[in-house]
Amino acid sequence: MRSRLRVAEEESTWHEGKFLIFDDSFEHEVWHNGTGIRLVLIVDVWHPDLTLQKRRSLTAI
Repeated sequence: MRSRLRVAEEESTWHEGKFLIFDDSFEHEVWHNGTGIRLVLIVDVWHPDLTLQKRRSLTAI
């Protein structure tokens, strides 16, 4: 286990070639104990229940 992620009170691990999705609005932290480079791709997505009008109003925040 080289990389671990804690989101709120839940801890997870992930492995090369796999992906992990989590809600970063919760307190979170990462441990990378490997010797290689850790590369992270961050993709923000809107909650599917938000209307277009609400999305536009939140863009400025």
